[in-house]
Amino acid sequence: HEGDGTIITLGTNWQTATSATFTADEDTNNTSTVVTFDGTTSGWWSAGGTDEDHDFMHVNFSKTGAATITASTTDLNIEGNFAITTANSTLDVSSANCSTVSCNITVGGNWTNSGGTFTEQTGTVTFDASNTTVFINSNNDDFYNVTFNDAGSPSTFTASGTDIDINNDLTITGGTLDAHSTQNRTITIGGDFTNNDTFSSTSGTVIFDQTNTSLRSEEHTSELQSPDHLVCRLLL
Repeated sequence: HEGDGTIITLGTNWQTATSATFTADEDTNNTSTVVTFDGTTSGWWSAGGTDEDHDFMHVNFSKTGAATITASTTDLNIEGNFAITTANSTLDVSSANCSTVSCNITVGGNWTNSGGTFTEQTGTVTFDASNTTVFINSNNDDFYNVTFNDAGSPSTFTASGTDIDINNDLTITGGTLDAHSTQNRTITIGGDFTNNDTFSSTSGTVIFDQTNTSLRSEEHTSELQSPDHLVCRLLL
């Protein structure tokens, strides 16, 4: 099936076989394909793969009754924006459906949670935008692992609206993680923090809330700015 720049709306399950193709329109005539999960029924989401034959452009969860969509079988690749727009909506990346571990999600645009629930399990969310600025509003829902990787195409990943809580590892492979120059968001990390590019804390706070964690900045300096605006440079 080929998305034609319109909204595809479904109330229950999405399944694309690994041998099948779903082509999401990425900007034909200034439009792009939005897949919206609505209705009141729980279901599952099986993308069939993460390549160009199975990825999505924008995905929106807008349930009108309490319902959970559970990731199933494969990881998920969203080239544009990810949004949970209603309090009734839950996305669960599953505890065992992707090769006996949680499913991972890659997002190329904004992450916006307007009141629903993201159940992170032990999955990894990777933000891979290129040559742009994206905003992350988690609605104070936790992530497990988070990776930022702009693949050498300079991008800024900005915490916006709410703080970010990561229960395990935070990795900056490429790009700038920005705690927001006016909101000064708090970033909480339960595991290791590895920075191979740029982290700008502005006047925000970084909290390590577990034991046996590490901060590693192999090629760059992580600047953690204290409330009196002094900068602490931490290098391991």
